[in-house]
Amino acid sequence: TTARTISDRWAEVFNVKDYGAVGDGSANDTAAFSAANVAAAGGTITVPSGTYSLSGLAAVQGHWALDASAIIKHADASAHVTAITTTGDFSLSGGTLDGNASNQSLRTQIIRTNSNSTIRITGVTFQNTVHSAVTVDNASSVNVSDCVFKDMADHTGVGGETSYALNFGGTTGGSAHVTNNLFTNPAPAVSNYAATAIIFSGAEGVFKDCSIPGNTGIGL
Repeated sequence: TTARTISDRWAEVFNVKDYGAVGDGSANDTAAFSAANVAAAGGTITVPSGTYSLSGLAAVQGHWALDASAIIKHADASAHVTAITTTGDFSLSGGTLDGNASNQSLRTQIIRTNSNSTIRITGVTFQNTVHSAVTVDNASSVNVSDCVFKDMADHTGVGGETSYALNFGGTTGGSAHVTNNLFTNPAPAVSNYAATAIIFSGAEGVFKDCSIPGNTGIGL
């Protein structure tokens, strides 16, 4: 092995606060997260405790490590359908991602994957989504484990369609493993429209290796 200093190791971790993120729940922190994403260039981004508003953040890659009390929410009345769009290998761990459904007028989604890449999401709470928490449009491998998906139901005046926790559509990948997650929500606010935990809506037979063991809750 090659000896490395603590400074060298810390230089490989990029804290969003160092790039101007406020984390007060009001300021839009999209530009700060974008700057950290560019600087990290596929490395690790840390998100400390706080509430961060994002909207239309694109070209995301690398690993995001959220503090247990960190919340990333879709900004109020966002003009962007998607809060975070990935374009490379991406992993996410810890914290909470909030769709902020009661303050949206579009059928929004929190994360959308948009590249033939590897996606790994572990130990994250997703809440208050309108259309979907995670939409997988392209991915070669998807692993979602030990997460909580709650309050997924669509809200009056925002589309009136089924809401999904995980929406696999238009995929080009080979594997999808959804393991040990909890799916829960109250009665949907729009009559006759319920929440669905997992849906495969892309080209039939695309995923060659799928498993969904150990999941519990509503909409399975």
